[in-house]
Amino acid sequence: MRFVPLVLAALLLIAGQTAAARPPSAVFLNVVAHQDDDLLFLTPDLSQTLKASVTVYVTSGEGSHPESMTPEDYAEMRQAGERNAYATMAGVANRWDRVALRTGTGTTAELATLRARPSVKLVFLRLHDWSDLHGLWNGEVASGGTVLPTGSPARVEDTYTRDKLTKTLTWLMDHFRPTVIRTQNPAPLSGFYAPDPDNPDHTAVARFTNLAAESYEGKAQVRNYRGYDDAQLPTGLDPALRAERTKAFRAYADVDTNVATLFDDTASYLGWRQTMLNRWPSGVSWTDGADEAYAVLGDEVKRWRRNVFGEWGKPVGLGGSGFAPAVTVARQADGRLRLFSLNRNTFDVVTAVQDRFGDYSGWTSLGNPNGPGGDQTGLPAAGTDAQGRLWFFVRNGGGGVSARQQNADGTFGDWQDMHGWGVQDGLSVVSAGGRLQVFATQCSARLYVTATCSIARLVQGESGFEWDTSVVPGAAATAPTAVAGTDGKAHVYFRATGTAAVLMAVDGVVTDLGNPGGPGEVAATATGEVYARNAAHGISARGASGWRAVGGHTEASPAVVGRGVVSIGVDGRLTQLVH
Repeated sequence: MRFVPLVLAALLLIAGQTAAARPPSAVFLNVVAHQDDDLLFLTPDLSQTLKASVTVYVTSGEGSHPESMTPEDYAEMRQAGERNAYATMAGVANRWDRVALRTGTGTTAELATLRARPSVKLVFLRLHDWSDLHGLWNGEVASGGTVLPTGSPARVEDTYTRDKLTKTLTWLMDHFRPTVIRTQNPAPLSGFYAPDPDNPDHTAVARFTNLAAESYEGKAQVRNYRGYDDAQLPTGLDPALRAERTKAFRAYADVDTNVATLFDDTASYLGWRQTMLNRWPSGVSWTDGADEAYAVLGDEVKRWRRNVFGEWGKPVGLGGSGFAPAVTVARQADGRLRLFSLNRNTFDVVTAVQDRFGDYSGWTSLGNPNGPGGDQTGLPAAGTDAQGRLWFFVRNGGGGVSARQQNADGTFGDWQDMHGWGVQDGLSVVSAGGRLQVFATQCSARLYVTATCSIARLVQGESGFEWDTSVVPGAAATAPTAVAGTDGKAHVYFRATGTAAVLMAVDGVVTDLGNPGGPGEVAATATGEVYARNAAHGISARGASGWRAVGGHTEASPAVVGRGVVSIGVDGRLTQLVH
């Protein structure tokens, strides 16, 4: 085992400041609990955006140290593994400048900067693994200490309280000025991993990060990634991206000998490398299909409008806070737009509606089907049935679907349980054939066994909604997108398990539309134009000659406007890529 030598032998303290120098147009801040969480759950998004990337490790990860090593030695081994992985991803020599970083809250972290790529930085806060992090969040402990990794320039023992850790993370955000903040899963879905759906430290670090982001001075997109349950979900990355992810993790495991012994374990490290999923998919329903777009930036929903010359104006804030990173746009029977989102702190559905002048007055909670603490509630999807009644649907705590119908006076009726099982987040609603139809990815859930996922349909009939699980054959790796085609039928788009190719299903007949690479949901128009993220972090469009890149640099799925497409870039800007 070889360790990178310290470049600076003397302790160097970098004084705290409220903001760093003006950043590039896009800066990425990754916040994870342990060394290797970033490689297993945030990659390949992370590995493809190393131009300006900072990763923060909240714990020392020493809790699983072998009996032959001290916690301090193992903490240093894990840090060395991350340095090796990032140098490998950047394609440069594994040489780093390591210094102590004094934060704005008075604590000391280690800051490692990749010498050949100084925009790549690693920050180690060094909290104790296992108990301190989730104990601080849950109130089980009042304070937690830190580890002094062998050879680290950060030689100060710190004490963190819940408030101090939150403020430290906010300070790091203000210091590095990210436009995208990635972290782990604050609300793991049950039923896909035992004994817990995720590591409690993963959950705690995500909740700390989300809370810290609410006080961040900048305007960032916050994205949460699923964790341990990835091991049981189908492969959602194409072979090239899986190979990229495996290469990065192999570089880490070459140093962390404890992890190397389980590198190909199907129930853990091998399974976790097969897919990358957001806890809350961004979806493709964040425009009105014509001249308005909505997205969450800086903990607030922003609105873009297009003028008569086809030009998009600057974003305008619509207030509120605590939004999950997705907005659904629906049109009421009276023609006004209504927005739906999910509050990631209360897990309640929230809504805002236009007034007669086209403005929004504020957000209202519509609750959730499982009551207080219903953290299994999914993102709302909405649509209008043939009678002009607006409905919205969510994944509920039982793994099924619940819904509420809008009344004639604009209020919403009681929650209705539509039943179902194994439903994943990311529903899609379409009115086709005179009926409202809800499409969902449905996964079998057997502990330690890879799930089989397919597309199921909840269809409106004379006596209510009923499930039809045979309407869309084929193995699905992403949430579906349903569009009413010009033939009046529901056209359902999703990515295939194993290849991430885009599939289209109409009346039970599945057509392979080829593979643009990349992850995420697919956007499509009624006339058959199809758009999806590609393997280069951009957007591709499918034409008669196949897929072609049309630009963009995004981690969110695109959305349709007319026959064209828009995307929200990693710099937070709205761009129309196809007109």
